[in-house]
Amino acid sequence: MAVRRRLTGSKLLGEELRRLRAGRSLEEIARLSRTPPHADRVEPIAYSTLSMIERGVTMPSAQSLLTLAVLYHMPVQRLLDLVALERYHARKPSAERDPALLERQVHEDLRSGRYSQAYSRSLRCLDLIPDDGSEQSRSQAAGTRLLAGLALWKMGWLAQASTGFRELVDDLAARPEQRAWAYLNLVEVERQQGRLASARAYARDGLELAESLADERLIGSFHGTLANLERDLAEREQESAARGKRISAALEHHERCRELATLARDEFLLVHDLLNEGVTRALAGQAAEAGERFAEGLRRADEAGFGRLVAFGRLERGK
Repeated sequence: MAVRRRLTGSKLLGEELRRLRAGRSLEEIARLSRTPPHADRVEPIAYSTLSMIERGVTMPSAQSLLTLAVLYHMPVQRLLDLVALERYHARKPSAERDPALLERQVHEDLRSGRYSQAYSRSLRCLDLIPDDGSEQSRSQAAGTRLLAGLALWKMGWLAQASTGFRELVDDLAARPEQRAWAYLNLVEVERQQGRLASARAYARDGLELAESLADERLIGSFHGTLANLERDLAEREQESAARGKRISAALEHHERCRELATLARDEFLLVHDLLNEGVTRALAGQAAEAGERFAEGLRRADEAGFGRLVAFGRLERGK
């Protein structure tokens, strides 16, 4: 009787290594590690070792990880992060069989700040969604991947969240609304990592997609995001003329965001942008106008019970 080998490696790492191999054979990669210039820099990796790592049979040694990072021209930390993320697969609620129920639980986990639990549940949800090529299954999978990316972002796994969101915006099988929200989240993750130029490019692409959908809330959200990006870029400008141009552009986006938030009756988006406009006007030296925006934003946030926005507004006004 055949003996089934127990998987003790990393499924996530194996999947990423197969993607990086990009159609090349295992023998090619093993041979690449034994030939210059790699042979002088890293320890060769055997075909059998590489095969077991990719299949999740075994965990790579530190030396093997370094070799793979060099061969695939990527930071070794990215491979280590995939190994670390593997523990969330072990926490998947295997007894749960209803993907719709799991999705509702993921939403609740995200609202309650239980991000690691949300991620584990989203992984189980993806396991349960049928891979039958139907529009319903593709849409459900895309929505769950979006939730998984949000959980990763909130847990601080920014590189992995960014990769997931980029895959979604390029996935033409996903609904346009899902791709637009993926763009919006991708912009914020890129911005958080200080990659403002790429964030701005993604924001413009996302805005174009949102405008094609005629979704006032989405369009307003992109204008608010672009306003914040222009302000961030203004802070980096050395020349006063260029700085002033960025601030003017930011204020135009703020105005458009508020108009659309009002039309969409999205009080959260409206309050969030009022407070951010206060930050922008403070940067521009418009103290009186900044104070007015902060005061209105804080009043509305307090009335609506937006606790996090109240904290944000008070912090920024205090600066």
